[in-house]
Amino acid sequence: MRETQAERGVRRLVLAGALAFGLVAGGGAAWAFWVTTGQATGSSVKSGTLDLTVNGQAVGTGQPFTLTGLQPAAGFFPGTTAAVLLTLGNAGTTPLHVTSGTLNVTGTLAAQYTTRVVLWGGVVSGTTCTGGSATPPTTTLAPNATETVCVEVGLSATAPDSQGQTATATVTFQVSQ
Repeated sequence: MRETQAERGVRRLVLAGALAFGLVAGGGAAWAFWVTTGQATGSSVKSGTLDLTVNGQAVGTGQPFTLTGLQPAAGFFPGTTAAVLLTLGNAGTTPLHVTSGTLNVTGTLAAQYTTRVVLWGGVVSGTTCTGGSATPPTTTLAPNATETVCVEVGLSATAPDSQGQTATATVTFQVSQ
């Protein structure tokens, strides 16, 4: 069978189309892909701060706070207690959470101190702490916010002769972001 001129034209057209498609689809055609880069400058990033204060005084790592007012005028004798209200504050730029507060008494008289109280939100009533909770609050302390803590110590009513002996009370607060 002989191919007619019309059939030959169709065949050539189909082959030309297939060849053109192959070239365009990646078989030798040149493609351009435009790429550019840019840079934004002038912006800086700064970390926040976490700064605990006690009665307005910074007490960050290595900055001790001198606890005053926790000493009766006549000194401690068996059965006496003393209490002081502390205000914890957040002087930082990021919220903080007070995770614990502990009162430790050290020195030759330490074993005789039986009352060691830290009450969150408590108040001083005479020489003792009342109200509040022994558990730190579960809320975070926003920047510039405060929380009160009542601290109480007491010398055992059955303490042996302890004249002239000393003890040091230390309150330690743990905070986290």
